[in-house]
Amino acid sequence: MFYTFSFNDEFFDDLNNNVSREEFIKIENFIIHNFCEKENVFYSGSSKIIDKNKGKNGNNSDLLDNFLNDFEIREFGPFTDKPNNIIDFGFCGEIKKIGLIKSLTCKEILVNLRNTQMEVKNKIQDFWSSNEFNSKQEKIKSLEKVFKKIFKMSSKVIFVDRYIPRHVINNDASLIRSYKNTFNFLYHNLLSSNSKVIFYGGIHQKDCLNRLRNIIKEKNLDKPLNPDLNINEQDMKDELKLRLKELFKTDSKDLEKKLEYMKKKLESVFLVKNHSAWKSLHERRIMCFLDDQELNMQQAIKDNVIFVFNVSEKEAGLNLIGSNRNTTNDRMITMCRPRETKDIIKKWLKNVENEGNFDQIKISA
Repeated sequence: MFYTFSFNDEFFDDLNNNVSREEFIKIENFIIHNFCEKENVFYSGSSKIIDKNKGKNGNNSDLLDNFLNDFEIREFGPFTDKPNNIIDFGFCGEIKKIGLIKSLTCKEILVNLRNTQMEVKNKIQDFWSSNEFNSKQEKIKSLEKVFKKIFKMSSKVIFVDRYIPRHVINNDASLIRSYKNTFNFLYHNLLSSNSKVIFYGGIHQKDCLNRLRNIIKEKNLDKPLNPDLNINEQDMKDELKLRLKELFKTDSKDLEKKLEYMKKKLESVFLVKNHSAWKSLHERRIMCFLDDQELNMQQAIKDNVIFVFNVSEKEAGLNLIGSNRNTTNDRMITMCRPRETKDIIKKWLKNVENEGNFDQIKISA
């Protein structure tokens, strides 16, 4: 997945005054190799703390100034200066600790350099897998952390699973229960954020034909099996809309009240793409926009403010939670590298965004 790190003033004071020049270089290399060079690790602190620690008198002031100047150029990114940022790894002093996953002091880095490097390496993974945990509770708790971070750090999140409309039309009870539990789980973790959520699914021509055949049979309609006939297609859309709204309806009265309160800032839309986009919707994905501005995807790629995660396990869907809400299905969520992300978005713009919608359904109202 993705991780963040930051510094506090005490850490820079120690670097400047309480370590030798040789030790300074060891700590600097530790930061560069284990954090700055990682594609899924980002600086989430402020630019002010970097600026105010430049030009200070100290034993290592020249080394510190060089480090901070280089850091400012290379490491300021999408999470820099964002309010209420998450700090996974905190470089700090011995007294005031920061970092949700780990606090790192000059002393610890120098005394236990090898062990600390291994610990950080093991904690920074580009994937989440349900098979990494022994108990159901650990899996659920870990998955909650993943999505709380995604929602907190993103202005917009897109979920892609082309098969959801097919599942609801076919009325597959076990799958529908699993998806419903998943969406309830996602909404619970969405409540503490301001993210907009968009779901993308697909409809294939054979889905339309099969369901239209059943609609005609159920209603005793004397109509040809032509999906282009408005009355038949509208029947299909009406049924799909009702079933999708039911799928996304929460089972929790408490959660429903909170969602009602949030509706003005919560935008949840399900876009059902036409069958021409079917092939390009094959991969189950989560796409996260990190910028608060309404950027298009091309600009988001240019500004490095979009992440893409693949959800995979034997071509399974986004139903991360099982039909029993206390279990997770076997899934792996993997963060795509920047080059892969760029290629994915390029194909998405050409083959999905440019294709028409079969329907657009507002599911948050």
